[in-house]
Amino acid sequence: MDGENLAMKSGLHVIIVDKDEKQANTIARQLMQAKLLQTWQRVSSAEEFTSALDQKPDLIIANYHLSSFNAHQVLSLLRDKESQIPCIVMTNNGDSESAVECLKAGAADYISNIHLFRLPAAVREAIKKEPSGESANAQVGEEPSPAVKQAPKPLEQLEKLAAFGRLAGGVLHDFNNLFTIINGYCELLSLSLKPDDPGQSYVEQILKTCGRGASLSKQLLGFNRHMPIKHTIFDLNTLVAEMAEMLQRILRENIELMVHRPPEPLYIKADAAEIEQIIVNLVVNARDAMPHGGKLLIELKKALLKKSLEIPGINYAHGEYILLTIHDSGVGMSEEVQKRIFTPFFTTKANGTGLGLATVKHYVQRNKGTIQFQSEPNKGTIFRIYFPPSAAPLAQTSTPEMLDILPRGSETIILVEDDQEVRRIIIRLLQMQGYHVLDAQNADEAWLLCKKFPYPIHMLITDMMLPDLTGPELSARLKKVRPHMKVLYISGYGNAAEVMEKMNVQNMQDVLLEKPFTIDTLARRIREILDKK
Repeated sequence: MDGENLAMKSGLHVIIVDKDEKQANTIARQLMQAKLLQTWQRVSSAEEFTSALDQKPDLIIANYHLSSFNAHQVLSLLRDKESQIPCIVMTNNGDSESAVECLKAGAADYISNIHLFRLPAAVREAIKKEPSGESANAQVGEEPSPAVKQAPKPLEQLEKLAAFGRLAGGVLHDFNNLFTIINGYCELLSLSLKPDDPGQSYVEQILKTCGRGASLSKQLLGFNRHMPIKHTIFDLNTLVAEMAEMLQRILRENIELMVHRPPEPLYIKADAAEIEQIIVNLVVNARDAMPHGGKLLIELKKALLKKSLEIPGINYAHGEYILLTIHDSGVGMSEEVQKRIFTPFFTTKANGTGLGLATVKHYVQRNKGTIQFQSEPNKGTIFRIYFPPSAAPLAQTSTPEMLDILPRGSETIILVEDDQEVRRIIIRLLQMQGYHVLDAQNADEAWLLCKKFPYPIHMLITDMMLPDLTGPELSARLKKVRPHMKVLYISGYGNAAEVMEKMNVQNMQDVLLEKPFTIDTLARRIREILDKK
């Protein structure tokens, strides 16, 4: 066992379960830089771990992959001892099945080593308080209070789902980097083709598909309670019509899909991507309930509620609503199963995660809807979802996207992005708009460029999460030598509000742009920031 390492005068007492001393030091360094750590020790066996628990640590960080004493054994020991000490699991791969296993076993969070920079935020979430010199587990070893013993299970499930959503943030980041690269080169290809070239339609379809992919990938973060919802007014009728072909591909050939829609638009105010995910999850659930084939009806219509519904937190007065119905002729559900269908991690499927219907209910509630169902064994299942109607949106004016009418500039911009391909396409886009670009893949390279470049640098464009520093930390460092430099943050995590809040970004000149973005969006955002006095 390593000797105790003193990091600072106040903070957390942490056990790191890992055979790799270098990796343990890397983890400790992350926590020290975030001012979260006081003392820590590394252990690699059950005996060392049991002995270390006597020191009443505040937090445990365990390696998922150890052969002799792994994270599952750590979690099992904690359960046996009825310990309330939070445990964060570190892994090399970050697959969803392992994440669900660990969260079911009691882990506070599950983080891939390649997204280690997410550890400080996960620690703060697990401890539920900022370090103040007091032990976050001052009562470890004492009898838990009745409130702790009798904590409502739905709350525990929500915490696990939130952790699952945070885990997915790293995956989302990687996807959005790929979408940024694909979008960028597609737009360059489109600009190189004549407007009437047949290839334009192919490029347009690729861009549309990337947009849908980026939208759906954000659903990985759906259980993160800080994930901002993007309410817009849209026609649910059109959305269902556009999804019909994709839904048919989800189903087997022995399942007949019927879509009944009225001729008029049905406007609702909601997050369109989340509504898509609701429909997909319910269709998949229906498919699995019809292993030998059957019929699936998706129906949209206006519905009149003759009496008010009592939904916690939402007032459903009687009146007109938009009703989405999904009706299958499958095996149906027993009364016992019906009681638990929205329970996270509950599943009747051999390979199910138990998150499909839990996701549906979560998204319905986030979008001010309510969901009802009825089912009987061997008589199928009907899901009914009510959404408040909305007035038609104001007409949108088209945004010009031709290169020759996009705002241009001649300023010098320093771009800091650790992904080489993302950096390459952004450099190309900036140079096409007339900017002089300096590029760096990490904070040290950016620091040297800012110190040695003999001319003014007008803007810093930096990824929010770099391997060595966060974007705001890099900005603060570089502004010591370039105090007048404007800043644009770019992020692939999809939860810009949470990221900016946690990193204390307060300067209104510091703007964040989410990946993937278009040439148009990037060019206009840069000019907005540079031209702001």
